[in-house]
Amino acid sequence: MKTISKFILILLFQIPFESKSQIDLQPDFVNFQYAGNFGFISFGGGYDLLKPEKPTHLNLGFYFGYLPEKIGGIEEYSLNTKLTYIPDVRIDINDKVDLNFFSVGLFINYAFGDNYFNRWSSHYPDGYYWWTPSVRFGVFVGGGLNIKKGNSDKDFISLYYDFSTHDLELVSYVQNTDYLSPLSIFNLSLGAIIYLR
Repeated sequence: MKTISKFILILLFQIPFESKSQIDLQPDFVNFQYAGNFGFISFGGGYDLLKPEKPTHLNLGFYFGYLPEKIGGIEEYSLNTKLTYIPDVRIDINDKVDLNFFSVGLFINYAFGDNYFNRWSSHYPDGYYWWTPSVRFGVFVGGGLNIKKGNSDKDFISLYYDFSTHDLELVSYVQNTDYLSPLSIFNLSLGAIIYLR
């Protein structure tokens, strides 16, 4: 299954993967994010799935998010998985800084707290709601500013922005195009990725 997954990604992105003889659990980066669909603030780390010498990135990140009651009206915690493809579409500002105009990806969000659950109560008949409050699937597009710390294409800090939306917002838009604009279903997030190696 692992070989098939790598083959599919190689076909999609035409970029070879780094072969590793043993599992390496040390993260390739740490991440901090403000707003978006992960809470008021989120943090975590993850792995760059592409070869180190490639300027293109395919990041798989895992984040813990928090939304305080004073800001969101309810206290919320979340666990998030985010897959980000960052192609080598950049403009160099100088030797240390470049602009990355495009990134795209997918995320899964699991929220937990007093108002979140996986199943609706028995007060609702089966199938009454197609969605559950605790799980969201989403997409995003964005870009960023990359600041190199060393000579390697992987040794840098990325300051990024994302515009994201999720399944519930997309369905709401499709069902209410007379009342909702495309911009109303997207949320802005700002963040930083610090590459460790």
